[in-house]
Amino acid sequence: MNTLLFALIGALRSHRWLRLLGFAYILSSLGNGLTQVIIFGQLLHWQASSATLTLVYMLSMLPSFVGSIWGEMLCKTTSPLLILIFTEILGLLALVFPLYGLLHHNVPALLVVQCAEALFSGISYPALTLLFKRGLRHDQLPAATAMETIIFASQVLLGTGLGFSCLT
Repeated sequence: MNTLLFALIGALRSHRWLRLLGFAYILSSLGNGLTQVIIFGQLLHWQASSATLTLVYMLSMLPSFVGSIWGEMLCKTTSPLLILIFTEILGLLALVFPLYGLLHHNVPALLVVQCAEALFSGISYPALTLLFKRGLRHDQLPAATAMETIIFASQVLLGTGLGFSCLT
């Protein structure tokens, strides 16, 4: 783990774009985790059926697989940076759905945001990986692994933790 940490620190020192990208992705992942917890919490508050909760869970996972295949195809023809920007903008626009769903007690709107979030995350993952491979030297590639771990942890730990604290 120390090797990954040292590689990440070294890469962050030498690449401004990596610092900016990491910060942006940590914030985005934090928002994704927070949104998921709020959606599940609200559905439980509305006493949604177990079938609805299962459907929401499936829609938060399955589209990411399809998105990663689509993202891989897009990376062959489009700049990975453009793909990342595009998916982040779409993710920001998709925040209209949970707002609408929460204000109007609309479960399908909450389902849409889970599906969209997973799809956009799936599309962005191959672009992020390709950006790391193109932008980092071979000896700095372990920094990409460390950065991906931090991004994942920010969604799972920080986003979920913040969402849980908002619900209690």
